[in-house]
Amino acid sequence: MTTATLSARADIRPRQMRLESLDGLRALAALWVAWFHLYQRNEFLRPDGLAAEIMHWTSQYGWLGVQAFFVITGFVIPYSLRARRYPGGVSNASRFLGKRALRLYPPFFAAAVLTFAIWIAAPLVPGFQGEAVEVSAGWAFANFALVAPLLGEAWANPVFWSLLVEIQYYLVIALLFALSPRVPQGRFAIPLAICVAACLLSAILPQVLHSLFTWAPLFVIGYLLYLHMVQDCAKLPLLLVGAFAMATMAWSGQWLEMVPVGITVAVILLRWSPGPVMLWLGAISYSLYLVHYPIGVRAVRLFARVDVPGIEILAYLASMVLVVAASGLFYLAFEKPSLRLSRSLRYREP
Repeated sequence: MTTATLSARADIRPRQMRLESLDGLRALAALWVAWFHLYQRNEFLRPDGLAAEIMHWTSQYGWLGVQAFFVITGFVIPYSLRARRYPGGVSNASRFLGKRALRLYPPFFAAAVLTFAIWIAAPLVPGFQGEAVEVSAGWAFANFALVAPLLGEAWANPVFWSLLVEIQYYLVIALLFALSPRVPQGRFAIPLAICVAACLLSAILPQVLHSLFTWAPLFVIGYLLYLHMVQDCAKLPLLLVGAFAMATMAWSGQWLEMVPVGITVAVILLRWSPGPVMLWLGAISYSLYLVHYPIGVRAVRLFARVDVPGIEILAYLASMVLVVAASGLFYLAFEKPSLRLSRSLRYREP
């Protein structure tokens, strides 16, 4: 289906515009982030020889999966709004934010409860390895409210910071679509100017982990991809703004971050068709992203207590299997009901 066809068909339904490649990308990104945390955060448990080199090489750049998520979010949020014929308006902007909150916060809340429960219970287990964590009310509140850095607190789960960044992007999209749910034909100057300004600010302002401006070029590239696939926008302006976004990443020293950008854009454009396993992993990727750290890191240390030859390798592999299985159960218990709840909140026609 061509870009012109997508733009012309106002009656197109969401299922027809669904891109299975996004599920495959989410699955790969979540698995890579999980593998990074499981191996890189268990420095006292290391295999020897070639196995150690392979596991270190495959895990050391797993944090780049987060950058892939940012590009996907930059694309999929406006893409899905267009697919569902988002009516726009200020009241619907608040409903959009409400739908995102219902979709994402209940699973996050459950994951935060799980994280704190594990941190509290782990030191009580005989043979505990690692540093005991003292949970305070202020620390817990800062995490549950997703404002830990604003209150000078640390994240209980190292993936939570990215949710704060995505919330900022939702606010921008809500404002943009409130003003214009669909960019009028030939009037792309304003959204493209916003993209350029965001990239420029990302190069000028200090890099802060939880700030949207630090990662703005990633979201911008995703948004440009949306304009290319859904809106009938001239290619040259999109290419120029995209090149500017990449240039600001280079200026900020984000060279490695360009790798997931290129892969994500290529996979979406080429319409990769993942198999059923990858589609399932993509469906539970948010749950996998949320719970892999508290479950996986502790599981590695528990498996390591078994006195079996080669347990260093088996501990990591078994922990990854456990994390995926736990994520599937977490999806059924918390994320799937949140999906239904989010869908029950409907937009108002203008």
